[in-house]
Amino acid sequence: MNIKYIYLFLTAQLLFFGCSKKYILQVITLLLTWSSYAQHDTISIYFTNAESEISSAHEDKIISTFDNLDLDSKYEVQIIGWTDTAGLESENNTLSTDRAFSAYKFITNRFNQEAFFSIEYKGSGEMIEHNSNEKKRQVMIIISKKYQDPDV
Repeated sequence: MNIKYIYLFLTAQLLFFGCSKKYILQVITLLLTWSSYAQHDTISIYFTNAESEISSAHEDKIISTFDNLDLDSKYEVQIIGWTDTAGLESENNTLSTDRAFSAYKFITNRFNQEAFFSIEYKGSGEMIEHNSNEKKRQVMIIISKKYQDPDV
């Protein structure tokens, strides 16, 4: 079903129940925001202590995910790097940056793409919640399909 008809139906229902136009616009804006990020894939890459090189197993995982996408300007790719708390904070910040850029370089070298990339590095200051240190030493790649009106 075309999303335009869903919004039209929703608007008619909200008007029928006496909702204000401002409220209807807020609801539709929220739905558009939700639908734009509802379609996504997440890849987690784990690292051994003090390493930023992606293993071949994780390379295969990235390749299989990206091979299934028609990666173009309709996608946003968010790459976030983390470390555990072992070592100096400055070293951890550098390491989380190196891990995030390692993933970015691998993806952009392997795939001819036009997606929008954002890269974040958290170091050990903003810990990912997990009991295992290995799970804290990771890069998360979030691939989100942007909403596009089918009539555009």
